[in-house]
Amino acid sequence: MITTLNPRTDAGFNANRNAGNAIVRTWPGLHCERVADFAAHPTYGVDAAASNATYYPDGVHPADIVHQAMEVTLRPILDSLFGKTGVFHLQL
Repeated sequence: MITTLNPRTDAGFNANRNAGNAIVRTWPGLHCERVADFAAHPTYGVDAAASNATYYPDGVHPADIVHQAMEVTLRPILDSLFGKTGVFHLQL
């Protein structure tokens, strides 16, 4: 499994992120089992979200509220790969 990248406020980062994320989305079945597409989230995944201190206090690292939302995306994928009582348990 792989994830797409979240936005940042670093100059030029989001243009590269968007290009890289487009490539990563083509990988299931070739390079990985599944993609957790955090970048597709309409609130915390868009480029402008990195400028919102509620979501990215330092413009780079997700706040707790974003981590909680990321789990909503990630949990079903992990459960499908490892089972609900499998070897992997996500602790946030």
